[in-house]
Amino acid sequence: MAVAAFGDRIGVEHALAGIEPVLMVSAAESATRLADHKAFIDSAAAGMRHVVYTSFVAAAPDAVFTPARDHFATEEHLRASGMAWTFLRDNFYLDFMPMMVGDDGVIRRPAGTGRAALVSRRDEAAVAAGILADPGAHAEQTHELTGPEALTMAETAGILSSGLGRNISFRNETIADAYESRTAWDAPQWPYDAWVSSYPSIAPGAMAYLSPSVGDITERAPRTLAEFLAAGVGSSGPNQPSAEAGRNANGGEVFSTRQRQLTGQCQSASAGTLSQQWSTFPGRSRSCGGKHETLPHQVRERSRESSHCCESVREKAAIAARALGKKTPLLR
Repeated sequence: MAVAAFGDRIGVEHALAGIEPVLMVSAAESATRLADHKAFIDSAAAGMRHVVYTSFVAAAPDAVFTPARDHFATEEHLRASGMAWTFLRDNFYLDFMPMMVGDDGVIRRPAGTGRAALVSRRDEAAVAAGILADPGAHAEQTHELTGPEALTMAETAGILSSGLGRNISFRNETIADAYESRTAWDAPQWPYDAWVSSYPSIAPGAMAYLSPSVGDITERAPRTLAEFLAAGVGSSGPNQPSAEAGRNANGGEVFSTRQRQLTGQCQSASAGTLSQQWSTFPGRSRSCGGKHETLPHQVRERSRESSHCCESVREKAAIAARALGKKTPLLR
């Protein structure tokens, strides 16, 4: 078993021994995210030849969505590392759309009439698996990963209404309203900027580009939001990772002990930061005994998003491992 945090150089080098290539899933949002990414890349460069990194569409030093700036800086660090690289720039996850709905059936975001080409986690994972199977063919390439349609938030609400069987609507917020609703609870400034800026990044159209990459690499069309909903939503639905996700068709373990440890660290220093912060806010139940509804709406929403990030890592790892049938670690 090998366990290593991004910043643990010796531990990372040990964890990666004998592994090639590596799928590096970006860490959860935190104040040290970029530093953690750079530390891992520096460690990997000691022995790795190729890193496949999950970035974000429209990553740029001046991106409206502030976490996309960290993605751009990470990409630049990888370019300068001497290793081969492949960047998977995914759009916002369509899997997260049902979690955006408030208890009153309203999605409140400052997204205006902008469009986003939402992509599913499973499609991104399938792309990653294809690339890991033949990394050389994708070296020094950037793939933008999107769904087949670019939706406004109002259109998203309509599809959610049909798919979930409830009345859901979209209400556009002002930037000021978005900050006010989220700053009612004490937190550093960077989470507020990250949460609020994700939706103004949709408004000007930066998230609307439709890329052919998912279809080109997986040889099948990316799924739509309606198809995702029709496939089933919930802890027992087929869109969720299952207890069998880490097994191949013959029932054998695809993940090594090392992989299971590395892909399951959702409470690591980077991935657990937000959920730990939120647990101290007013209204947050400190017990999991059926008291989730004591959370204020925005805190519940952010807790769901934090859990979604961890689910996303497990989902991608499971699909990539099953498709490859071999050991390829995913570090977080």
